[in-house]
Amino acid sequence: MADSRWWKDFDAAVAAALPAASRVLDVGCGDGGLVNRLGELGFDALGVDPAAPVHPRLIREPVEHVRGIGAFDAVVAVMALHHAQLDAITSALARLLRPHGRLFVYDFNWDAYDDRAGDWLAEHDSSDADNSVAGWQREHGGLHTGATINEALDVCFKPLLKWVGP
Repeated sequence: MADSRWWKDFDAAVAAALPAASRVLDVGCGDGGLVNRLGELGFDALGVDPAAPVHPRLIREPVEHVRGIGAFDAVVAVMALHHAQLDAITSALARLLRPHGRLFVYDFNWDAYDDRAGDWLAEHDSSDADNSVAGWQREHGGLHTGATINEALDVCFKPLLKWVGP
């Protein structure tokens, strides 16, 4: 449980923004690597993901169905919202955050994928995946775009910072 490829360096950003011992929920926690890392950094961290492995700090169900776990100082969602039912998940996030709690979202905007990104992947991806723009559109076309995710979040949350990167 330590595959950091999806949240590399995100742990440091979360840690820098929160007081020590904050209660943090990782939505779509996958293997629980970020939950473990946040625990190592001194946070009271839990994760929720229907496909999570059995682990004392991980809950194996969709966040929309989770009850009885209390409220959190922060919720993080790493590469989780692009395939979620946005209305249901944003309501769950709002319910699970304490007043003045913080939401950290790190997701990808697949529809911004361009020839430059395709060229980079051609050099760095050893798989047989079709990394062309057309290939990405075929593979990701059913997922929410970054704009759709932002619109859904803006209904329930006031953004403090939005950052777009490669």
